[in-house]
Amino acid sequence: MTWQLALRNVFRNRRRTGFTLAVMIVGASILLFLLGFIGEALRSTKQSFADETGAVQIADARLFDNEVEDYDYLIAPDVLERVIEIVREEPGVVSLTWRLDFAGLIGDASGSTLVIGQGVVPCNAVQDYDCVVAEGMSLPEPGGGSDRQAVLGRALARTLGVTTGDRISVATGTVSGAFNAASVDVVGVMAYAIEDVEKQLAVFPITFVKRC
Repeated sequence: MTWQLALRNVFRNRRRTGFTLAVMIVGASILLFLLGFIGEALRSTKQSFADETGAVQIADARLFDNEVEDYDYLIAPDVLERVIEIVREEPGVVSLTWRLDFAGLIGDASGSTLVIGQGVVPCNAVQDYDCVVAEGMSLPEPGGGSDRQAVLGRALARTLGVTTGDRISVATGTVSGAFNAASVDVVGVMAYAIEDVEKQLAVFPITFVKRC
């Protein structure tokens, strides 16, 4: 009897029932779309982090806790060697690399701009910039000559008005608090997915960055 009364009320006003069903369907569709969008955004973010820095990142614990000042977050060379040995012995590790980032100025006599530099181990299996180099070449293999070389973001190269073969200067603060500058040759220009990052990004051999 209860079901009969409920069905009778549902079909008594078909227009209202149809409108209610339409609202429920539209609401459910929007919810499913948003859930799918958020899920895909999270998946893409995780994948981009893995592509950019590898599946696992290792750093000083204070860096992740945001409790460091100046260059206190840097891993000492002897600690880095121990970390490399430990990671290489872990089962399932395909490859590893290390990176040293810095912020500074880059340019020539005609002008300079802010640069977010990445000191990388060239030709490693984790971070391979060959696929994003639009002009010139990627950084050469270690021991292949001078390490005073750089691959600039396309937008950064356009801002500076330089191209492959040009020489520019890089300046940054050192760990001791001094200010250091050096000249590098532009060997390549890369196309990055985010233009705002491309305007400031430059990649250097890590041996060069460590000396700076």
